Amino acid sequence: GTLRPVLSYDNEGLDEWPDVPTLKKLGYEFEVPLCEVVAAPRGTPKPVVDKLVTAFSEALKSPQVQKVAREQGSIISGKPLTGDELHKFVGTQFNFYGQLIKEMGLQKK
Repeated sequence: GTLRPVLSYDNEGLDEWPDVPTLKKLGYEFEVPLCEVVAAPRGTPKPVVDKLVTAFSEALKSPQVQKVAREQGSIISGKPLTGDELHKFVGTQFNFYGQLIKEMGLQKK
């Protein structure tokens, strides 16, 4: 059969399914972004970090990587977050899920 998404957790929506509403469009201020992070050791020289960012950014845009992602049910969208943007994003997610765990009473005893 055919499986069709009915909702997107990403605030930007899905290019592949422009008619699928986002939680934000439905009035909910909630987002569940999916991400993968590539990290380098602290103190890695900026030229090395810049080269890695460029290489990964180009790879994510490649038709081969896009095809494999789609075949695995994943969608690569948006631009990679780096530096302060990535640090802020990870901190926000850490705080959100930490609070959710406390509210649900799931913290380790």
